[in-house]
Amino acid sequence: MKRIYTMLLFLLITKMNAQMFNGSVIYSIKVGTDDLFEKLDKNLRESYIKDKESEVYTLNFDANKSIFKYDGGISIEGYNKSSKLYFKEKDSTYSLRPENDPDFGKIIILEDKNTKWELINETKIIDGYLCYKATSQLIRKNGENTFKFPIIAWYCPKIPIPFGPLGYGNLPGLILELQERNVLYGAKEIKFNLEKPESIVKPSEGVRIKQEELNKKIAEMFKRK
Repeated sequence: MKRIYTMLLFLLITKMNAQMFNGSVIYSIKVGTDDLFEKLDKNLRESYIKDKESEVYTLNFDANKSIFKYDGGISIEGYNKSSKLYFKEKDSTYSLRPENDPDFGKIIILEDKNTKWELINETKIIDGYLCYKATSQLIRKNGENTFKFPIIAWYCPKIPIPFGPLGYGNLPGLILELQERNVLYGAKEIKFNLEKPESIVKPSEGVRIKQEELNKKIAEMFKRK
């Protein structure tokens, strides 16, 4: 009986993959708090929340790749919201800086997004879809200090697409909600099999560099100034 159930589940997922040639998800933003965020100046916090919660992002995907990008919102003067977009294949993630970066030119950053997920037996409904919880940690080093922030993803097995916001993925379903540190990306519109899907092109031009190596170059640049 278990073998029959497994075969039926495999056939169902295979059929759904065949039906979902492409799609898009629009995400809105909610900003929460944590200990470090509370240490910031109150006016700075309020400006950041107002600005961040105006942002809209879009994930375009097909069965093999996706691209996640900023799609509008108000902007703090001097802050370039289009500074990064994320292209992801099943085995790799690239984030792109602006082509006209005055210090580095055009850079393709090879991100280490092989996130180690812990699958949690918790569920909730997002936009009518049953989603399951997965957790991980974001580790950031600042000099001698190491900070660890929570990553929480809610993915939908009924949509067997292994992608999500900010280059995260490799879960058994599309991520409809993602919390990285105190910022929450929540799906507010989902579309499948678009008649005119946006082209998802793998970046081919520019200097490829690891994020850690780029951080070192930036630190050296500030020392010289």
